[in-house]
Amino acid sequence: MKKTTFLKIILSILFYNTLNAQTSVSGGVFSDTSWTLENSPYIVTDDIIIFDNIKLTIEPGVTIEFNDGKEIEIRGGNLQAIGTDTNKIIFKSSSQSPTMGVWKGLRFVNRSSLDNSKLEFVEISYAAVAIDTKETIVYGVDPIWSISNSKFHMNDIAIDLDSTEENNFYNCIFENNGIAINSLNYSEVLNCTFENNVTGIGYVYDTLIKDNIFRNNTGTALVSFRTIIDRNLFQNNNIAIDIKLFTNSVVKNNIVTNNTIGFIVKGESGSPVSDFYNNCIYDNSQYNVKHENNIGLNLTNNFWNTTNSAEIEATIYHAVDDTNLGLINFSSFQNNCEATNTLGIGDITIPNETFFVTNYPNPFAEETTIDINIKKPNYYKLLLFNSNGRMIKQISNKRYSTGNYKIIFNSKHLSSGIYYLKLQNNSNSITRKLVIK
Repeated sequence: MKKTTFLKIILSILFYNTLNAQTSVSGGVFSDTSWTLENSPYIVTDDIIIFDNIKLTIEPGVTIEFNDGKEIEIRGGNLQAIGTDTNKIIFKSSSQSPTMGVWKGLRFVNRSSLDNSKLEFVEISYAAVAIDTKETIVYGVDPIWSISNSKFHMNDIAIDLDSTEENNFYNCIFENNGIAINSLNYSEVLNCTFENNVTGIGYVYDTLIKDNIFRNNTGTALVSFRTIIDRNLFQNNNIAIDIKLFTNSVVKNNIVTNNTIGFIVKGESGSPVSDFYNNCIYDNSQYNVKHENNIGLNLTNNFWNTTNSAEIEATIYHAVDDTNLGLINFSSFQNNCEATNTLGIGDITIPNETFFVTNYPNPFAEETTIDINIKKPNYYKLLLFNSNGRMIKQISNKRYSTGNYKIIFNSKHLSSGIYYLKLQNNSNSITRKLVIK
C-alpha cells in the first residue's frame, strides 16, 4: 500500500513538472541549437546572441518569453522559426501584465543573418521593435527576405527595415501596433491585414501593395512614394493613403471608404500620377481627396458613389477651394463600383456599403478567422458554397448589430480546394473566395 502511494506521488510530480516545464536561456549561441516543444516555454533572462554561421532552430508550437528589455540578436548566424498553421511559434513578454515595448525584439545585425533566416507562422507581441533589420544593409548587395503567415500585435514598431532592402510580406496580420511597417523599398505586401494600428505602412517606395485590408488605423494607413497600390480595402482609417510622389505611381481597383480623408496628394516632384483609375472613393467624412500640390491631377474613371458633379466636387479639396493648388479633373466618372469585381481580398459580387466579410489566413490548412464588419443592424446569413455553386454549410444565421465580429472556421471535414463564403441579408450579398490547402 505504501509503495503504491509513493509511486502515485512520484508520477504526480513528474506529470506536474511536464506540464510546467520551462527553460531559462541567455548569452551566446556558439553551436547549432534547437529549442524544442518538450522544453517550452523558453524564458529569455538575458540577451541571446546567435554568432557567425550558427543556426538556432525553433520547433513549431514553442513559446519564447522575454524578460523586460531583453532581445535575440542575430549576429551573422541564422534563425529558423518555422511554425505551422496549427502550431505557431510565439515570441512574447514574460510579464503577466505586459505593456507595449517591454522587451526589445529580434534584431538582425548583418546581411548574412537575413539571407539565411526564415520566419513563418510566428506571432510577436509587446516588443519595442518586433523585427529590426536596420543594421543589415550592404550597399549594392541587398538581401531579399520574406515573412509569411505571421501575426504582429501590440508592438511599438512591428517591422523596422532599412528602406533599401527588399522585404516581402505575405498573408500577415498587423494589429494594435504603433507602426506596423516603418519603411519598404522594392518589395511586395500581399494579402495582409493592417488593423487598429496608429500607422499602417509609414514609408513605401517602388513596392507592390496588393490585396490587403487597411482598417481602423488611427493615423495614416499608407504613405506612398512611387508605388503600385492595387485591389486593397481602406476603411475607417484617419487618412487612408498619403501619396507623396506622383511619378510612376499606379493606384487602381481600391475601395476607399468611411475614412476621415481618403487620399492626400502632395507630390514633391515629377509629373502627376497617370494611372489612377477604377477606384471606389466615397463616404470619407472630411474629403475624398485632399490636394496639397500645385500640379494638376487626372482622377477620371473612378467611382464616387454619385453621378452628380457638384456632389463629387464638394468632397474634393483642390484649386477650386485654394488657387495655390492644382486642379483635379474627376470627370468622366464611373456609375458603378467596378473595383468590387476585381478586389482579390473580397471578390465582392454586389457593391455594398453596409457590411463586409473577409478571412485570414487565406489560403489555410485547418483553421481560418472569418472577419465580419456590420454597419447597419440586420439579419444576416453566412453560407459556404463549393466550387460547383452548391451550398454545403450554413455557418451563421442571426441578427447582427453594428460592429466587428470574428468567427473561427474549421475545415476538418472539407477537402482541399476552392470554396466561396457568402454573407447576405434580405437585399444584398458579398462573396469571398476561400482556399483550403
